[in-house]
Amino acid sequence: MQSLSSSPYLDSRLYAYDDKQISPIVRLRDAGKHPIKFAPASEAERTERRSKCKGGAAPSRALFQLDPAPSQETTVGGQHYPRRLLHLFHPYDPFVLTVVHTFTVPTLLNMHYRSEDSPPAQAADTAAQ
Repeated sequence: MQSLSSSPYLDSRLYAYDDKQISPIVRLRDAGKHPIKFAPASEAERTERRSKCKGGAAPSRALFQLDPAPSQETTVGGQHYPRRLLHLFHPYDPFVLTVVHTFTVPTLLNMHYRSEDSPPAQAADTAAQ
């Protein structure tokens, strides 16, 4: 059984993001090395059209981003264990919980939120164990 997030931040009509790193389907994923950037969908469409003509351009501005997990990958007995993430978006508030799981390392819980006085391209992060 799969769960879908109803968060507007995962609505592809409103926001553009890397759907290889995150999607409305709630499940564990391997952690990426780069932040997940959220841009207005209309700007992403313009960038995509431009990139087809000019050879690839990143969105010029991100409204906010989720930074990669702070814990490192683990190797035990020669076996490599990647960091795994689960992003849980609040249904309508600008709040995301990220559960970071790495084999033999305590699970981390990151809370991402956007305050009104934070710059547009950043979200405040706190980590708890």
